[in-house]
Amino acid sequence: MHTSQTESVEYRPYELGSDFPVLALQGDIWRLSDVRSPRLHFHNCLEIGFCREGNARMILGEEEVKIAPGSITCVGSEVVHTTWSEPGTRSLWSYIFVDLSRLFESPGGLSALQGQDIFYNMQHLYSAVLPGDAHPEIRNPVQASLDEFAGSCDNFEYAVRGHLLAFTVHMINFYRRQFSIGSPLVHTHQSTVPLMPALTFMRQHSADDFSVDTLACMCHMSPASFRRTFLAVMGTSPLNYLIQLRIHNAAGLLKTSNMSVLDISEAVGFHSISSFNRNFLAVMNQKPGEWRKAHSLSPAKPSKALAGWMEPEIL
Repeated sequence: MHTSQTESVEYRPYELGSDFPVLALQGDIWRLSDVRSPRLHFHNCLEIGFCREGNARMILGEEEVKIAPGSITCVGSEVVHTTWSEPGTRSLWSYIFVDLSRLFESPGGLSALQGQDIFYNMQHLYSAVLPGDAHPEIRNPVQASLDEFAGSCDNFEYAVRGHLLAFTVHMINFYRRQFSIGSPLVHTHQSTVPLMPALTFMRQHSADDFSVDTLACMCHMSPASFRRTFLAVMGTSPLNYLIQLRIHNAAGLLKTSNMSVLDISEAVGFHSISSFNRNFLAVMNQKPGEWRKAHSLSPAKPSKALAGWMEPEIL
């Protein structure tokens, strides 16, 4: 085991656009230190890494793995991890951070896609390290997406969507094959930090009513300890985090359905339309009707505490 009860873990969310929830980070600045960070971290979205040069190592949950140049890494949002270069080197990386569910949400969306359970877990609970030469069907759309970001040609977002759709289909097929043969290339992470059972439950049951006591019990903590730990790691309270999940789900329904605002508020878990309107405005900076009419490009605002890195951590 490479994580411990005393090892620091941080939540590092990225602000992703509402209509195009994809962020690419690349360039020579992303040469990683050969010093391992004393802190593990996790994000609010899927992390796709491309090791362009050099050898590196990663902690993925409770596993330490070696990374060869040309490899693609896929790290679910709830997988704690950190990456560093081999001694005396500075490996060069490019990254894509993406919310695939939101990227492909539309009437119909990916509802007909085979492997919905794998699709969900791929985004949140799975991790994989793929040698690039052995998996060109996965490496190529990642490279093509990064190239589109670097070029920023007109309508490049449409090209990126296409490349990432191809990536998603091939990753689902890859996971299905690897699990069938028990491959060491992939890992499932259920509770690599104390909060993960509660975070997974909240994401899957965000519209339901449940107590902090229930969440604390899942994590084998007292309610008071759970609240303190949640605030320290997530930068917000359990209630505020749940509200953000519900509002993000509501935004998707506002954009992709003809449901009334009242029906949407009830569908995502609010019992009062006034409470829904107030919280939607606080999170999205617009009223629900205004947001639906404008198809806002403004991102929902995650916790401001410990935002995702826009350049490598200095160690």
